[in-house]
Amino acid sequence: MKSSKSSLNYHASNQSCHSSNSNRHPPHLHGKAIGLWYAQRQRSANSARASSKSHPPPSQPVATVELSPNEIQRVTEIHQLFNHQKESQKHFKRPSTNIHDNEEDNTSIDDAEHAIQFGKLHSSFQYFESLDRKPDIDQNLFDDLRKKQTSSLYQKLNIQRACLPITDYRQQILDTVEQNQIFVLVGETGSGKTTQTAQFILDDQILQNQGSQCRIVCSQPRRISATSVAQRVAQERGETNLGDSVGYHIRLSAQLPRKNGSILFCTTGMLLKYIEKYTNFEHFSHVILDEIHERNIEMDFLLIFIKRLLKIRQNIKVILMSASIQAEKFSFYFNNCPILRIPGNMYPVKEHFLEDYITKLKYPYDNIINNRRSNRKFKDETDDTSFDHYISELQFDLVKQHKSIEVFQKIQAIGTDFGVEINCDLVVSVIEFLCRISSQGIDFIRKSNFPKK
Repeated sequence: MKSSKSSLNYHASNQSCHSSNSNRHPPHLHGKAIGLWYAQRQRSANSARASSKSHPPPSQPVATVELSPNEIQRVTEIHQLFNHQKESQKHFKRPSTNIHDNEEDNTSIDDAEHAIQFGKLHSSFQYFESLDRKPDIDQNLFDDLRKKQTSSLYQKLNIQRACLPITDYRQQILDTVEQNQIFVLVGETGSGKTTQTAQFILDDQILQNQGSQCRIVCSQPRRISATSVAQRVAQERGETNLGDSVGYHIRLSAQLPRKNGSILFCTTGMLLKYIEKYTNFEHFSHVILDEIHERNIEMDFLLIFIKRLLKIRQNIKVILMSASIQAEKFSFYFNNCPILRIPGNMYPVKEHFLEDYITKLKYPYDNIINNRRSNRKFKDETDDTSFDHYISELQFDLVKQHKSIEVFQKIQAIGTDFGVEINCDLVVSVIEFLCRISSQGIDFIRKSNFPKK
């Protein structure tokens, strides 16, 4: 019995030792044989992993679940909630020493502030109510407009409005709005389409005792356009301040008009925000998209949405306004909708080129070299190639125009100043020159690719 017990103890001890050394090479191997043993074991492990990846476990069958409309709405709300949480997390970034990263951080912070302000506006104002018929409001709007039209100030302003080419087409525009759900209005710059079209519709609706159901939204491609046009229209209507029949809504700023019988000017980006919040646009009776020829991704999204909206809301009216001659493309996209053209403009338009006045400008050429040195580290190599190509073409054109070498040298010097996006010194020099040669001064300056939201 004793020897049997010893044998059992030896077997258990040997088994425990073998288990603890299972990851090690056999004890009888020596030298090179040990390395070969570990290499073979690694190859076997790699082969096993590759085999498991090439033969994944069979997938489970997909179950079909039917949800009620209320359940679908709830799932959609939860999905949107998580999307908003993900978006909000993007606004919290670690500080960066890169100048371009800092610009992105500032944009994200601006977006976060914009989202907060947008929510506050919609919770604070009751402007976005459904359009229900209110006879008492209809009568009040009618009486207010009639009283305003008899004032001397309004009549004086109306004389100025009557000089615009679009005034002769007022009734034709109203008839087209009445007979069609959507149409394209083409008018040259200065025809008055931006400031007058919405006013024609609003006044007509009020005089027909339908002012309570009239709420017009007009999109503009730039923030400065939305605010300046709103101020101009309010002034033409004899209103000292925004917030009566005219208002605006841009990024981080809003002056909303009254709830009924009103015109709201906003940016294209803000109109997309309305779409996100109010899918059927039930809070607006008329939608005017201005400058649709300035194609960008925001405008394309709006056009896609409008095409869908026309099928959902049969009573909404849409006007697409453009100064481009390519109106047929937009008409074709909306099932060959009518095109109404407003010929002519109020003021003659003449183009002036920099090479004609460059030698007369008081431009600080002495500062250009310093600007070049300070901004060289931010300059992309592709700028050199594109600028050299531009200079070669410019030199050829100036020779054909019999321009002096001084003109070419000064344009070349100004062109290499790529330190900032807008050459403010050059703009100031041009303004100063125009003020010196003209007694009328300058109404406004428009810069293409201006921030749009």
